[in-house]
Amino acid sequence: MSTSFRFIQASSLSCLLVVCTPQLTQAQPGGAAGAVSTPHKPLMATSPVGPVGPAAEATIALLKRVDGQVELLRGGQVLTPVAGEPLQRTDVLRTGPKSSAGISFVDGTTLAVDGDSSVELRRYTFQPERGQYDFDLYLQRGAAIYSSGKLGKLAPEAVRVRTPTALIGVRGTRFHVSAP
Repeated sequence: MSTSFRFIQASSLSCLLVVCTPQLTQAQPGGAAGAVSTPHKPLMATSPVGPVGPAAEATIALLKRVDGQVELLRGGQVLTPVAGEPLQRTDVLRTGPKSSAGISFVDGTTLAVDGDSSVELRRYTFQPERGQYDFDLYLQRGAAIYSSGKLGKLAPEAVRVRTPTALIGVRGTRFHVSAP
């Protein structure tokens, strides 16, 4: 894995932007152990207020931590993500046995995903300037710990965490959920 950084100083702004291109390996269909994989390099600029640039529209969260076997399903492809990977609506994150992942959403909401889990980021909207909020997460299997950010505090009725057998409407700030 390699990550390259490029620092950009904008003279009219008081912030420093960092452009980061982490490596993401795309698994080859039918690939065997040791098979050659294709690197995938997402590009996203960040600022103190969140992502900017071409990837900003689609980016809803960042994968902050990856431990063990973690897969990212995006657009019909199975990818092997690294910490710092931008996440998008409809991404599915799967963790293997004794593995885990940490996600930080644009509004500061965090999700710690335990081993043997599958989480789909169904919907996410955080636009306080327009009063538009939506958070819909589907935990197909496994366990996760949710901790509210600004979205859960400003519009708790907009937060939904679903499992195959339950729907949780969030009214608190932190909870643990598991699915069979």
